[in-house]
Amino acid sequence: MDDQAIEKQTLAAGTKIYNLAMAQEPGVLEALWWERQVVKWLSGDQELKSMAMRFIDVFPSLKTSRQITRHLKEYMPVESLRLPEYLRLGKVAVRSALSTPGAASMTTSMVINRVARWFIAGATLEETAVVLEDLHKEGMSYTLDLLGEATLSAREADLYAERYVNLINHLFMASRPGWPPVNVSVKLSALTPHFDPAAPERASMEARERLRRIFRAAKRHMAWVNIDMENYALRDLTLRVFMEIMEEDEFADFDRAGIVAQAYLKDAEESLGKLISWVMASGRNISIRLVKGAYWEQEIVMAKQRGWEIPVRQVKADTDAAFERMLKTLMIHHRHVVTAVASHNIRSLARAVALAENMKIPKSRFEVQMLYGMAGEVKRALTRMEVPVRVYAPFGEFLPGMAYLVRRILENSSNESFLRQSFVEERPLEALLEDPAQTLARAKLAGEKPSATGEIFVNEPDPQFHHKREHDDMDTAIEQVSQSLGRRYKIIIDGQTMPSTETFVSVDPGDPDRVIGEVCQGDPEQATDAMDAAARAFDTWSAMPPEKRTQILLATADMVRERKHELAAWQMFEVGKNRKEALADVNEGIDLIRYYALAARKLFAPQKTEELLGETNVTRLIPRGPGLVISPWNFPLAIMAGMTTSSLAAGNTVVLKPSSLAPVTAAIFVQILHDAGIPDGAVNYLPGQGSALGPVLLEHPRTSFVVFTGSYEVGAGLVKAAAMASDTRDGFIKVSAEMGGKNAIIVDQTADLDAAVAGVIQSAFGFGGQKCSACSRVILLDGVYDEFADRLVDAAKSLKVTHAIDPAADYGPLAEKAAVEKVARYIEIGAREATPLLIPEQISSKGYFAGPAIFGDTPPFSRLARDEIFGPVVCLIKVKDMDEAIDVANSAQYGLTGGVYSRTPSTIAKVMEMMRVGNLYINRGITGAVVRRQPFGGFKRSGLGSAKAGGEELIRELALTQTISENIVRHGFSPDLPT
Repeated sequence: MDDQAIEKQTLAAGTKIYNLAMAQEPGVLEALWWERQVVKWLSGDQELKSMAMRFIDVFPSLKTSRQITRHLKEYMPVESLRLPEYLRLGKVAVRSALSTPGAASMTTSMVINRVARWFIAGATLEETAVVLEDLHKEGMSYTLDLLGEATLSAREADLYAERYVNLINHLFMASRPGWPPVNVSVKLSALTPHFDPAAPERASMEARERLRRIFRAAKRHMAWVNIDMENYALRDLTLRVFMEIMEEDEFADFDRAGIVAQAYLKDAEESLGKLISWVMASGRNISIRLVKGAYWEQEIVMAKQRGWEIPVRQVKADTDAAFERMLKTLMIHHRHVVTAVASHNIRSLARAVALAENMKIPKSRFEVQMLYGMAGEVKRALTRMEVPVRVYAPFGEFLPGMAYLVRRILENSSNESFLRQSFVEERPLEALLEDPAQTLARAKLAGEKPSATGEIFVNEPDPQFHHKREHDDMDTAIEQVSQSLGRRYKIIIDGQTMPSTETFVSVDPGDPDRVIGEVCQGDPEQATDAMDAAARAFDTWSAMPPEKRTQILLATADMVRERKHELAAWQMFEVGKNRKEALADVNEGIDLIRYYALAARKLFAPQKTEELLGETNVTRLIPRGPGLVISPWNFPLAIMAGMTTSSLAAGNTVVLKPSSLAPVTAAIFVQILHDAGIPDGAVNYLPGQGSALGPVLLEHPRTSFVVFTGSYEVGAGLVKAAAMASDTRDGFIKVSAEMGGKNAIIVDQTADLDAAVAGVIQSAFGFGGQKCSACSRVILLDGVYDEFADRLVDAAKSLKVTHAIDPAADYGPLAEKAAVEKVARYIEIGAREATPLLIPEQISSKGYFAGPAIFGDTPPFSRLARDEIFGPVVCLIKVKDMDEAIDVANSAQYGLTGGVYSRTPSTIAKVMEMMRVGNLYINRGITGAVVRRQPFGGFKRSGLGSAKAGGEELIRELALTQTISENIVRHGFSPDLPT
């Protein structure tokens, strides 16, 4: 194939498309004219574009004229006169004293509905049928995409599949002679609420069960079904489901299925090669729609937030060049693959036309696909050139269509869009048709992110279950740990293992007959010995240069990272965390160790307080002394390691008293500390009963601090005991205590309910609600209560509660039998105080399992709404307005976490000002604080309200601050005076 000849044909085809398109100048009454005006308007001002997109996003949830008027004012302040004439009418109507809110609402609604109709074919099948008939008259075929809400429950997934079956049936019955076959596009994430690569078998099984219904309808009516691609993390799972269903005997002769390939992914060509190999090996005939990709911004944001390598190409020319290479690959295999070229870029379209002509590809084996409402003049130019054109036309209700609408407007107004470059910036044809390989040669590719193993703090990447190696590593670790259960773990004092006359067992809460480890139980005499050892080691450890302490702790973090999957597997067995939660816990532990080590190195350097001639003034931190760390079971590595290493980073030594429900994980971590070079006695491992050991350790004359995470009752007792013990020594015992929470999420009428329901499900039922940050109250404004409650209950019914080693487990067992009994008691209380919306059935297992429970119409001051339950129980509270919602949220005795789902700027500002919690989250879940990014801790009964975990303040709190002032003047001479 002559590349020069292909390039020459490409330029000729591109020129022809461009000239035909430019000849169609739209009038003011045509949609294309309006499309261009909006693109010009949004392209000129990034801030304005952001405000407009946010307003369009919230618009469908606004039910009254006053709501529309209020949000128009808040999102686009009256003082801003940057709106185009046709939108400014709405603003003028708002401003005018002679106008009513109804007039402003009507004007704004008219404009937004007009914009929506550019991109959405219709809200009903009847409206859409008119659009399809118009497309047919213009010589174009179609594929329909059914817009809908996010799928959060099995019921919603069933409804979505049923709507597609009905759509195919309806379109077939409505078809006329000469019309093209029915063609639909489906997103697999809509066919199951569990489309998650962390549990691929479950995701595939559930998605295929509903996809079969759609395929059967398609087979009956000889319709096409195309499987859309979504974000990168779902790509391989989507391909897996597609291949598995196509290999089923029932669909062996079904040759009207399609899949998508996304050129903007860095490994797109490798993935396409595997797909084509499968097609050829299986002897199938499929369609592959080649797109550049619609989630570029989302992929970058997600990768940055999760610490992943960015999966997309960051230079547009790189994507364009890959698109052309993949296009060539597809057309070479045209006997096995129908190529659908999905682009609005004239250069890309021209390349497709040139390749098809050069390779003499039949028109039945390739087509161009373009979005409804975009670049209509280019579509018509292509049909005049007798190039097959199919229009991707979404249809459905306005509200779920907003996300699609915003994405299309952003795409049109982006710096790289063809529409903007050709009609707003009026770039010359030569630039539009330039070979992307040449453009790429001039571009500088973005550099790689810094490594987390160096001296710069970078959060550990989130688990990447969309990569097979994550599953393989986890499976290997589970098998390894399962062979290591039941060993004995001894007390460690001064670096030596110590005997014990008494032991206790740590058991698997999902199978209490399985012993995780036999643990030696410390006694009061050993408690004294342990603190004595910490006091002796303090002299050595505190005198060590901060840099050396930092290096030992960084080595500890590296060793934890090397054993990440093993340590996660121990948690799955010992406390019942599922794969995601267990890996996230280890990642957080690594982050905390590294963060405290690096922060201490900086903070222990003397800090000047003021520049003053003749005098130096500095503050510095000095270690506090030996102390006591009492760690919880629910974050058996993260919090335990964070409490221990923050104390060590501050130059202190510790006695670690781990929870009796998670002593094995703690024992393994202490061994890692010693392997990394921690001196003997700097960390002493003392498992046992807190009631026996606590008083001895607190009354020890060398105990200088206590770091505690646990319940309010125990924490309050420690504070009191520490204060009383201080009477017998010089100075007070410093107490840092993180305790419980009765955390609330507020949801108002403008909330994105897809996000709100998903956020509450994760915040309330992640790890069975056994997090101090978990959501246990949802405060709902009256207008949103019923719909939210229905969707929440359906979503909760779809959760799978089983042993944590099952990849499909949404959450595993509760920590102990007493926790199950407590949940049962509060379910009985809830049945008396509120309206049961979901009462869990008994789970047939010998483990400590409890299904999700939800109560509605809960009185805000009932026990259900005030007591910390620490389990999968959620109560819904209805309020009349936001002021009452905030009052109810603040009425709890705790003040740890809280959140709000709202798209009203003034409401968000009010919640930020008035909600009394240590960590406030807006339009996201309220669990999962990230080290450094979101220092964690609360006040009221949730904590002492001082230093936060994952922040520098904790290092300062665990150290002492000394101010040093030196007079440097000698006989009138000051060495800092310039001469």
